[in-house]
Amino acid sequence: MFVDQVLLASGHLRKKRAGAYQRMGKSQCGSGLFCVVTGPAMGGRAGVAGRKSGPVGKVEELPQGRGRSERRGARKVSVGRGVTAAGDRSRGAGAGGAGQAPVEMWAAAELQRAAGGFSRCLLSGGRERRDRTAMRESRAFRSGFRVGLWLAGAWIVPGISPGLLSAQGPEMEMVAWDFNSELPDGNEATGTLAPAKGWGQVAQVGGVWGWFGSGQGSADPATADDSAWRLGNWPSQGAGNKQHGIELRLNATGWQPVRLEWDFHVSAGASRYWRVQYSIDGRSWVDGPVVVVAAGAWLQGVRVDLRGMPRAADNPWLALRLVSEFEATATGRGAAAYVGASSQHAYDPNGWVAVDSVRVWGIPTLAQWGVLTWNLSGFGMTNWTPTHAQLEAVVRVLRHLRPTVVSFQEVPEGWETAMTNWVKSWWPEATVVVGARTDGALRLAVASGLPVRAVRSWLRRAPLDAWGHVGVFTRELLEAEVVVPGHAEPVHVFTVHLKAGTDGESAARRAAEALAISNFFAGEWPTRRRGRAYLLAGDCNEDVNRPRPGERGAVRILVGEGTGLRLLTPVQPVTGDDRTWSSRQASLSYRFDYVLPSGLLVSNVVASGVFRSDREWPRPVGVEPGDSALASDHLPVWTVFANPFLPPRLTWDVRGGKSWLRWWSGAGQRYRLEVSTDLERWTSWEELWAAGPGWMESPVEMTDVGRFYRVVRLP
Repeated sequence: MFVDQVLLASGHLRKKRAGAYQRMGKSQCGSGLFCVVTGPAMGGRAGVAGRKSGPVGKVEELPQGRGRSERRGARKVSVGRGVTAAGDRSRGAGAGGAGQAPVEMWAAAELQRAAGGFSRCLLSGGRERRDRTAMRESRAFRSGFRVGLWLAGAWIVPGISPGLLSAQGPEMEMVAWDFNSELPDGNEATGTLAPAKGWGQVAQVGGVWGWFGSGQGSADPATADDSAWRLGNWPSQGAGNKQHGIELRLNATGWQPVRLEWDFHVSAGASRYWRVQYSIDGRSWVDGPVVVVAAGAWLQGVRVDLRGMPRAADNPWLALRLVSEFEATATGRGAAAYVGASSQHAYDPNGWVAVDSVRVWGIPTLAQWGVLTWNLSGFGMTNWTPTHAQLEAVVRVLRHLRPTVVSFQEVPEGWETAMTNWVKSWWPEATVVVGARTDGALRLAVASGLPVRAVRSWLRRAPLDAWGHVGVFTRELLEAEVVVPGHAEPVHVFTVHLKAGTDGESAARRAAEALAISNFFAGEWPTRRRGRAYLLAGDCNEDVNRPRPGERGAVRILVGEGTGLRLLTPVQPVTGDDRTWSSRQASLSYRFDYVLPSGLLVSNVVASGVFRSDREWPRPVGVEPGDSALASDHLPVWTVFANPFLPPRLTWDVRGGKSWLRWWSGAGQRYRLEVSTDLERWTSWEELWAAGPGWMESPVEMTDVGRFYRVVRLP
């Protein structure tokens, strides 16, 4: 088991003492573990303004430290969406306060250094490092501190220097639009509203017209095929205040939104004032900051800080709008009318606006995500409604397991719309994808709590002659591109349901289907430049360890050389049984259901299992013992993956005469703060639990006795 460990040391540390800790680095901390030492003096080089300083801290994946660990004041802390709500020892971080992004915290820490002084030195693997780059950056932050302090209580970031807002943080692009054609065609008048990265939807609002035109002059690096999105047909003077513009539909599941950024170009008669609005439910809108523009050249990198938006983190319904506004409501004075962007021109409804390089930046917060595969035993069903007893049992199990992505097999033909409505009835934020018509009896489906960027059907009714069987692929290989926060490219989730049957013809067809899939992954698919993170889930109708007579090793073919897929062996935790069929018989016989991840994913498997309601212990709340047999003849198989791209964050903050250890937490994470005086014996200081994504905080003591603190992420 691996945990996150971050060590921070406090107290008066003299040069000799610090050197001792340097020598202890590898043997006591473990290779590569970063320790942050703080104190009023460090070998005569006090931490005053302009002196050298290192990074605040770094999270490392290391085994838990040795030595005793005693419980002290273990408790739970409830963390709301994007905001930490805690008790006396771990205070919350609300908008405009301590919960601001680390750039303000860094600036505040630098001011504290300049005023009272404490030094920071990085010990890595037993060797002292002082980072000159960090020193230069800290000076830059100090020079802009007044801006940073003002930002702590504001939502908009006007005129902020790029170095301050880009920060040394973990911000990543949640979604990006460049409006260029997906396949370059050399024509700026053609383009696409599909995002170039991530997932999102962009559209006009209020009857505005949209078309594509030249984006030359924007920050888009494209040259021959640089398109921008142009907008016209604006409201007549005095009409439609804050009702016309563009709208961005986002899915912030697993994200903490940080900022909106875009390039702006307007004609002389376009509106001068624009309002940024946000919605947390996709229906009602709340005013944010006002953006003031001027006609002329492109305005590159217009930025709006999103960190103060309440309930934006982990929100699947988040939306943003940019709408034209009257001068009176925008400034609190002037006319209740639109004003032209140029002081030399009046407002003109025929004016135009162009946007390009639209980006929404965020911090990934999704620490883990899970995939579940389940054959729903829908063959021959004639009632696919939410009140059906079988489907009610399925819902109870899935609500307990709470997978991020579900691969379904055996959705009965003719009930495709009902399938979507059924999933939405208990998982309203999910994206539901139902596969194509294949054998006329059953379909595949995928439901995902994360955005689905694209869907494809492969091998549907494809001839199998080349693979030793005269016939066609029974169903299809259904692909869903799932956008996992932090991943540079989508994760490709493939769903399959191989041919069933114990006769020789069925076994031959099943093996031929496996060969077709193997060839697809080994030959055809990589040439299309898909991502490295992918998995195959579904009902393979064959047991890799208990082959029936006449079978030809379909599963072995799927995990053979060239496919990149790996075989996992999840088991029911109480019985240790890997078999998944049939839950409606006296005893299970075979393992038919699999989650086969690629190399990138298999290295991040956290847990896996087979769920059986009548064997689980302790008994799951809300699930009946007979639900597995009622729901299907197959048992669901699940796998949980860690997110290797979740950026570690740790800050050390001094405010109000107290020192605070502060880090970002994903939903459902548990932590233990431990303290030591010698890096050998560790004592538990407190335990914390995050119900939702947000900033976790805990006060730490600054005393004359040297102390080390570490945060351990618990399973």
